[in-house]
Amino acid sequence: DDVHLARMTLGDTRLEREVLALFDRQVALLIGRIAESDPEGAAATAHTLKGSAQSIGAWPVVRAAGEIEAAAVTHADLSDAVAALTASLCAVRPALAH
Repeated sequence: DDVHLARMTLGDTRLEREVLALFDRQVALLIGRIAESDPEGAAATAHTLKGSAQSIGAWPVVRAAGEIEAAAVTHADLSDAVAALTASLCAVRPALAH
């Protein structure tokens, strides 16, 4: 969400690029942690990712990370939720090169 990102960075395009680059690096780290963690750890890591995604307006990632949190609470199989998160990250990655 470019409008949300601009609002969060006060229209500073240099800051936007920096924030998007940080998010991209964080994604690479956290998605691995989610996939390798137990449900409680996956939920905690997904929560961190969800907060970061909210700050840049990556709403599909926010929803997918929330699905992991919900699945972990109910002790459901996380594989579908992790796959949905991975797909949402793949969808937003081109925008991270903003």
